[in-house]
Amino acid sequence: MRDNDKSKEEENELREAESRYRAVFDQSPYGILIIDTDGKLIEFNEAAHKQLGYTREEFSRLRISDIVAFQSSEEIQSKMAEVLSKGKAAFEVKHRTKTGEIRDVRAITQMLDFSGCKVIHAIWQDITEGKRSDEALKKYRGHLEQLVAGRTSELTLVNEHLQRDIAERKKIEEALRDSEERYRLLFYNSPIGIFNYDTQLTLTALNDRFIEILQSTHEKLLGLDMRTLKDQSVIPAVRKAVEGYEGHYEGHYRATTSPAEIWISMRTAPIFDKAGKVRSCVGIVEDITERKKAHDALREVNDRLNAILQTSPAAIYVINAEGVITMWNKAAERMFGWTKEEAVGRLNPIVPESKLQEFRIFREKILHGEPFLGVEVRRQKKDGSFIDISISAAPLYDSTGAANSLMSVVTDITLRKRMEEELLKTQKLESLGILAGGIAHDFNNILTAVLGYISLAMIKMRPSDPVYKLLEEAEKASYHAKNLTQQLLTFARGAKAIKRTMFVEQLIRDSVTFALRGSGVKCDFSFAEGIWHLEIDEGQMSQVFSNLVINACHAMPEGGKLRVDAENIDIGSKENLPVPEGKYVKISIEDQGTGISEQHIQKIFDPYFTTKQKSSGLGLSMVHSIIRDHKGYITVKSELGVGTTFTIYLPASANQIAEKKSDEEEHVVAAGNVLLMDDEEQIRNVGSDILRELGYEVEVASDGAEAITLYKRAMESSHPFHIVIMDLTIPGGMGGKEAIKKLREINPAVKAIVSSGYSNDTVMINFEEYGFKAVIAKPFTSSDLSRILHKVITEP
Repeated sequence: MRDNDKSKEEENELREAESRYRAVFDQSPYGILIIDTDGKLIEFNEAAHKQLGYTREEFSRLRISDIVAFQSSEEIQSKMAEVLSKGKAAFEVKHRTKTGEIRDVRAITQMLDFSGCKVIHAIWQDITEGKRSDEALKKYRGHLEQLVAGRTSELTLVNEHLQRDIAERKKIEEALRDSEERYRLLFYNSPIGIFNYDTQLTLTALNDRFIEILQSTHEKLLGLDMRTLKDQSVIPAVRKAVEGYEGHYEGHYRATTSPAEIWISMRTAPIFDKAGKVRSCVGIVEDITERKKAHDALREVNDRLNAILQTSPAAIYVINAEGVITMWNKAAERMFGWTKEEAVGRLNPIVPESKLQEFRIFREKILHGEPFLGVEVRRQKKDGSFIDISISAAPLYDSTGAANSLMSVVTDITLRKRMEEELLKTQKLESLGILAGGIAHDFNNILTAVLGYISLAMIKMRPSDPVYKLLEEAEKASYHAKNLTQQLLTFARGAKAIKRTMFVEQLIRDSVTFALRGSGVKCDFSFAEGIWHLEIDEGQMSQVFSNLVINACHAMPEGGKLRVDAENIDIGSKENLPVPEGKYVKISIEDQGTGISEQHIQKIFDPYFTTKQKSSGLGLSMVHSIIRDHKGYITVKSELGVGTTFTIYLPASANQIAEKKSDEEEHVVAAGNVLLMDDEEQIRNVGSDILRELGYEVEVASDGAEAITLYKRAMESSHPFHIVIMDLTIPGGMGGKEAIKKLREINPAVKAIVSSGYSNDTVMINFEEYGFKAVIAKPFTSSDLSRILHKVITEP
């Protein structure tokens, strides 16, 4: 009977040992295998099943060579021989899962006697992610729970045999010792903290790592009632095991028996007796403080990076290898119109269909490590419009070092491109303007002679004479030529704008109505109330409206409708126009004509560009020049077969409207002595003839030096000059600007008139400041000269 009682006692001890062993075995997050000396797998735990993916039935058919990757049978046998000879070994090896995935593991193996047989007990930790992590993640310590797996089915068989035959008691004792040894090995040698406690929450056993984690001592912790802990946050997980369930806690913990304040990860599990009642509990604890710090540091870096990305004025987005948007910041929303929700998860929406192949090549080059900096392309917005952008892109790498996506930083350069185009147009105009100004000056000299002789001929003839009418037609043609010269001067900035504050509405109506005479085009006007005043040159601006209307009429040869609108507008940064912010009057002229093709619309303001057979190509260039000189801006939109709209922006004036002065004068013939100075012989000749016809005595000079000599001589004689007419510019000689200074030294009361084909010269505009009494622009007629002379001579 005593033997039977002892046997039952040992049996109970064995069950409890096996229960403790099974609890640790099943709860371990690390894979555990038991392998016989032939390499066959005998047993495995739940972690091994999850990590390798095999079912229990599949495991029973496997050998260690089916799991170990990249090693030959000889290498595997060598490792097993090392364990058999030394009793234990630790090494790193690669495992192949059921799905074929290769995982790096660190294995701890030990030779055990199990029921008289030698077996290899292997515990491994999956270190795949650890090998791939960066410096922050390298600080983490992986979960390593070394639990010894037992063979429950065999022990149950042993227990059944013990009940039948007392002779099997020795085998049970050996199994008990083996189980206790395995548990002891796991408990005391584990790199993670392990503790036991009873159902009253009293600590009954703990390993060295547990004491180390809590920075305490064995004496202080053993027998501690966990209900008295300073930090009760772990108690719910502790009680879970007492209630028969697994418990888990992860978070901050303040130790009771030491000053330690750490972050821990804790799991608890119940240990059941034969009756299925919770007899005691086991817990495993890991210090995750460093991992928590690394995680917090990584999160802080991510938060900062996200703040930078979201507050950046540049559009920033990330595209994966398939071209799908994975990140889209606020600036990208503003720039392209798609919200983050609309953009993320879809193929890059800003790339137009015609550029998809180009974009794929661009993307592949970046993913192969070739960054792009400041590449200028056109991209599409949500509303279908296009903008010019500068894009810089670089690859992003995953933990293996492979480029799996790319980040793009984009700035909108649409305004800059417009400014560059505007500058290019300006440079073209300025270059051509130098040539145009010279041509206009010479042409004006020729016209002066032509008009002068025509007017002389008309003076000598009766209006009823048939030739008189021919001369009138010639005079009209000359005036048309004069207008063309004026256009050239305007284009070359030769016709200086003489601006005054005025209402623009009546000027628009008059200019448009006059330009539409004789055409089949009808105009609808629409003016907002209270149109602001403008500071403009009335003649030049009238020319702008006339040219635009004439263009519209040419686009509608069969007639049609023209619409002219004017309104006030405050231009800010949102309008994206290359003009200073402020108040402007916006004037639109819209026709229903043939439209302008895309290939031509970029060139319409270029000098001499035209698609019409009967056109000089200067009309729109001159319009552009005048608007530019008035600090304004002009745009054009057109669609073939639909029509064209020109839009002008002119800065509003804060000045009050000035009263218009009347300057009408009579043509009066007078007498006197006149000195005419001009480098052109034709002008000296025609000027002399006109002056003599008007009753004046005339002497001529070819430059300023000769004029001064003649003037001195006349002063010294009894027949001085009453008036001097001087050409402003004398190539290679003294012109009127220098000569007037000398004449004023001789006679401060000298009456002089300045003449030139350059109406833009400051002397022509501010002639009185230079000592002249009047100005006469070339070309001029006899009546023009008569009025100016009479006015100057009769003035005191």
